[in-house]
Amino acid sequence: MEQIQCSDFMKKRILLIFVLLLIVVSTVIYSQTEQVQVLIIKDIDTAKETVIPVKEGTFTLKFIHSIHLTPVYEIYTISSGQMVLKETRFYSLGVGMPYTQEEGIFENADGQFRITGLNRKCTSLQLQVSPIPKHAIIIDGCSYPLLNLAEPEDRIIITADERRIFPTNNVCSGPGFSHPDL
Repeated sequence: MEQIQCSDFMKKRILLIFVLLLIVVSTVIYSQTEQVQVLIIKDIDTAKETVIPVKEGTFTLKFIHSIHLTPVYEIYTISSGQMVLKETRFYSLGVGMPYTQEEGIFENADGQFRITGLNRKCTSLQLQVSPIPKHAIIIDGCSYPLLNLAEPEDRIIITADERRIFPTNNVCSGPGFSHPDL
């Protein structure tokens, strides 16, 4: 059988077509993504990283207070890669709970204490995951228990960033993720 020889011109033409096709496919894929704020939850012990979109720019860190055994909600916004604590909600006053208006407005309404008007900025939150406080991140109506993202006693670091991702329906997905009662 006779072999077909490709000229240098033909090889360059095939390469050019391949490169153009690659550019078109990359452009189509990029156009299907959107730039959104995300929380990055990294397990320091295993290096496992979970990225959760925060389309509305607000998330809540929920935990059970170790002494009062009541829920505490810390409400954050994300701005320029920083997390900003805006409000705290809790159901009991006493040891370990804020009670003054030094940084915000203290309110007591409907059996709930609230401190609003806060503006505490941080670049990361570091926690040790434990079943006792039942830490969870609440985003866009979905609760993400940290014990589903890391093992008990693992250390995690939570940071914020902007990333291009494919759009989601904001439906809680994955085992143990749910719609919380706030």
